Amino acid sequence: MAENKWLGTTSNDINVAGNWGDGVPTLDDVCGFLSENDGGNAPGASMAALTLIDLNQIYVGPGYT
Repeated sequence: MAENKWLGTTSNDINVAGNWGDGVPTLDDVCGFLSENDGGNAPGASMAALTLIDLNQIYVGPGYT
């Protein structure tokens, strides 16, 4: 299991590798949305686009808006 943080530095598209610390989430990733890693682009695509990936966990840290 890997922790993959949303960076949002490229766009708001969750399917763009550059928006994530470790590329587009894969099997069993733990996805984190933390204010200190927010590049200014909140995810805009539906999380349903990731339904084919068995994510282990998604967490949103304090201060993330």
